[in-house]
Amino acid sequence: MSGQVGLQASPQVSLQVSLGVTPFDRFYYKSCLHMPLMAAVQHFGGDLSRFWTNDVFVYGQDEGASALALTAFHFENRPEAEILKQMGIDTDPISPEDDLIGALQAAIGQGALVLVPVDRFSYHSRYNTLYRREHYPHHVLVCGFNVLAGTFEVIDAPETPIEGKNAFLAEVGFESVWHAHRDYLEFCDRSGRAVRLSRRTETAHVDFGSAAASLRETLLANREQILSGLSCLNVQAAALRSMDFALLKAEPLEIVLRRLFPIDRAKEAEYFRIAVAFPGCMDPLGELMRKIQMSLKEYKLSLGSFLLRGSLSASNRETLAIALERIYGLERGFNHGLFEALEQKTG
Repeated sequence: MSGQVGLQASPQVSLQVSLGVTPFDRFYYKSCLHMPLMAAVQHFGGDLSRFWTNDVFVYGQDEGASALALTAFHFENRPEAEILKQMGIDTDPISPEDDLIGALQAAIGQGALVLVPVDRFSYHSRYNTLYRREHYPHHVLVCGFNVLAGTFEVIDAPETPIEGKNAFLAEVGFESVWHAHRDYLEFCDRSGRAVRLSRRTETAHVDFGSAAASLRETLLANREQILSGLSCLNVQAAALRSMDFALLKAEPLEIVLRRLFPIDRAKEAEYFRIAVAFPGCMDPLGELMRKIQMSLKEYKLSLGSFLLRGSLSASNRETLAIALERIYGLERGFNHGLFEALEQKTG
């Protein structure tokens, strides 16, 4: 195996370091990159709400899908690198030519954390269900090491909850991290880089304003995009009614359900941040949000069941289409009520 030297431990003052990072698990935030990133921001004393209030979640269509294309996308109001910089958190990419194992140990020894992109195909962890099954991009936060055991301490956020948790602290072998990062570069993204995160000693004091003001600005600035995205629910309903069974089942069930994961996450994050930023809005709108969440879960379970049993009959497709149209109505009611409340607060 080429690059074997990269698996050897670099000389260290200490053979074992743990920076005591705690997983972030209040809800699943956006992606497997953002979950460990939130753990790092939390560890460095940053304000997590600056990320939650910087996003909009929009229904969309996956252009690569054959038929069941409904998904969700998120968009940033401000670049996240700018938010990190203002918090006094530096981000420095590690060159792919560097000895990865030595670079990770050196960073941790200096109190820094490292976000490492890995390929789940070769990432050997008890929380990875795609090991040796599928090349798929993933990110972990390396926050400790044990030279004698040959392991890194990592924050890992699997794609789906395990035992009710969204993120875990785990021990992963040096060799697994090294191979999985190399495979990421080969099979997922050649431009991907491990990123060193560190807190500056001298941090500029930046007045972000309140979380409520930040979220209000983000939502109002993207109102048309949010409202127009709701039409994707009706587009998917029309597709279910018009497309034949063969086309609807053209993709593996796992891929279809994976496409719906961002919607689950978006709704959970949306509920949490609005409850934090606008507690006064939750009395009239909270019940609507819960109905939307439950309706989406029911749609996902029904779709999965029909696909698994090969029973996407005309009647079952009509049931799914009606469910999506009902969600569209709930979403319109919720969003118009929310924007009306936000305009009153800015008036």
